[in-house]
Amino acid sequence: MTHRVHVAVRPPEHRGHDTELRVAVSGLDGLDSCLLPSVFGALASYCGLDHEAMSKAVRPGGGEPPDPRYPEITKLIEHAWQDWTKWGQRLIDEVVKLLEQGKLLPMDAAAEQRLSDLLSMHETAWLHRVTGRHIDRATIKRLSARKLIDPSRLSYIEAAFRLGRSLPGLETHRLPSVARERAPVSQALKEVAKLPLTRQDREAMAYVRRRGYVYMRRPVATATREIDRVLSDAEYKRLRGTLDLAVERRKNWQQVRSDLSEAVAGTTLTNDLRRVARTELMFAHNQGAAESLRTAAAAAGDSDPTVFKLVSPGACDDCRRIWGPLAAPRRYKLSEIEARNGGSGNFGLPRRLWGPTIGPVHPNCTEGPLQYWAGQKAFDRVKDIADAISRTEGGGRFAAAVRRDDG
Repeated sequence: MTHRVHVAVRPPEHRGHDTELRVAVSGLDGLDSCLLPSVFGALASYCGLDHEAMSKAVRPGGGEPPDPRYPEITKLIEHAWQDWTKWGQRLIDEVVKLLEQGKLLPMDAAAEQRLSDLLSMHETAWLHRVTGRHIDRATIKRLSARKLIDPSRLSYIEAAFRLGRSLPGLETHRLPSVARERAPVSQALKEVAKLPLTRQDREAMAYVRRRGYVYMRRPVATATREIDRVLSDAEYKRLRGTLDLAVERRKNWQQVRSDLSEAVAGTTLTNDLRRVARTELMFAHNQGAAESLRTAAAAAGDSDPTVFKLVSPGACDDCRRIWGPLAAPRRYKLSEIEARNGGSGNFGLPRRLWGPTIGPVHPNCTEGPLQYWAGQKAFDRVKDIADAISRTEGGGRFAAAVRRDDG
């Protein structure tokens, strides 16, 4: 079977002029379809197109796009964000209700304790929903009665870990541009909830829970602090006489509600929450996948497997430097990456010293999990196709681009 490829490009060195490359390629029918992006990634390199720039042209505002190979984790991150929005609104509703009942202003000692208890209760509930961090039975019962948590539901961190753990440990060469048709995330979560976990799995999950708790506390604490600030401002206005608790009460509370909503949904806070949630859920997912890979490799007699990642064309320069191009990814021993993880990963290091990690290389990173390197065979097939292309008109330069991408 012959595949004809016709690409019109505008290389940087020839601005204003389109350059056409026509090649007819035979033998692609024998290649796993997921490897085709490696070929066209090399073609993009030949044309002088920067992968990150191409991604930003597609995604307004830039940034790394979601990884289509793992749609469940993308959906889970979206659900966490929606849940955060509902959590904030529920908290605001309860604060305004106390205001309307006259239980928060004036802010005497009893009102301060009432507000502190309310904020603490919601903070505990949210962190439990996200991380699954252990809380005592009495607190679980109290939060469940208020419908602030659902003990039967997996936390977001545990769900992400289990989704990663359910991946085939020795699955290889799943490329970033290959999306998968899968069941809805709700069905996927029901399936992974039944997944048996080993002692090592549970220890790894406890680790990602603790880590998630540490990082998620910051945006949650910011939200509750902002609510406290808005109420302090309202108390000051009351003392100055610009907020009358008896006159136009409804109008006053509507303004306070608006101020609270603006504070909780503030741009800085929103961006912080998005970044932390995305990073920590990806971390948990990738850690679960690493446990699956380690277990499967050990069962196959490989105690220290060689691993790699295939990052998306929209990945940042640092990720592409660390993991290499699609046509020739850089490989590492799992023990080498684990040693870096044990030393706090890339935290606090300058970008030039960032290296391979099990989880995201940096905050907001959406790269997928480690994959098992089963040998050069699949990537040799890409080179075979490049050789075939070199025998076609205009194909010699393309084949050279594939080899150049190999470094």
